[in-house]
Amino acid sequence: MKSSFIIKKIITVVFSRNYLDIKYDDNYFRHILRKYKNIAYYSNLQIQCNNKQGVSTNKEVCYINKLNFGSSLKKVKKNIPNNEVYIKKYLSNSIILLFKTIVGGYSAELSLHFHKNSLFLFNYTFSNLSKEDKIMINNILVEKYLNGNTEVNFSTQKITDNFGNHIFTEDDVYYTINYISLTHNFFNLISYEGVELNKKRIENEKFKKEELYYKL
Repeated sequence: MKSSFIIKKIITVVFSRNYLDIKYDDNYFRHILRKYKNIAYYSNLQIQCNNKQGVSTNKEVCYINKLNFGSSLKKVKKNIPNNEVYIKKYLSNSIILLFKTIVGGYSAELSLHFHKNSLFLFNYTFSNLSKEDKIMINNILVEKYLNGNTEVNFSTQKITDNFGNHIFTEDDVYYTINYISLTHNFFNLISYEGVELNKKRIENEKFKKEELYYKL
């Protein structure tokens, strides 16, 4: 039985075209959003987060203006400047808002992920940061959430609040800061789906071996 959250099709894509070329917007954002089409992306994020050691913070991890995880799309959209370029992508029970922004003078893409109208993940992705820039950003995260009193090695550690929310970074082709709520029901759903898919994989392998044994 397929879960309702499995991405089946894009219902509609809406672009805000204030000052960028329309074709450029379309191709650029479609490229960025491609990685979110497969539910494995979220499973991998969950695994990455779980594999990092938590450093506790007394501050709640949330979006700007105290917009907590679980906030509705409407509530979050009120805090998105009207002059930003963004895409609203509707998926099966899931919505992703993605737009370009400037953070402390650095260009970044901010994506906010909702499931059943409830925020469960957001992240900033930077494409052109030097090693010194990354160190500075990491230090700011430590200063903000840990008052600069604790050292954090973001390659193996994450910042964790008292509500099951986490901050961890990815430093691959791009530098990404993930803010994620693993207590959100979305991750219960994908955990269940992962178990079901694994069962099907085992059953398929068993069937193939039996067929090979019979026919060879």
